[in-house]
Amino acid sequence: MLSTKEAVTSGMIVAGALLLISKLFCVLVNSVATYSFISARYAMQLNLEHKEIETNHRIKLLNDSIV
Repeated sequence: MLSTKEAVTSGMIVAGALLLISKLFCVLVNSVATYSFISARYAMQLNLEHKEIETNHRIKLLNDSIV
C-alpha cells in the first residue's frame, strides 16, 4: 500500500476532497486505473443503489505489490 507521501509524490495519483450534494468526501484519483470504486458507506450516504460483489479483485500497486 502506498503511504500518503508516496501517493502525493507519485505523479499518477491525486488526493483531494470532493464536495458532492453538500457532503465532503476524501478522494484518490489514479490516472492509470482501469476501475473505480466507492465505499459502501459513501454510497449509502449518497443514497446510491449498490450491491456487494462476490469477485475478489487483485490490485497491483505502484511498488508492484499485490493487494
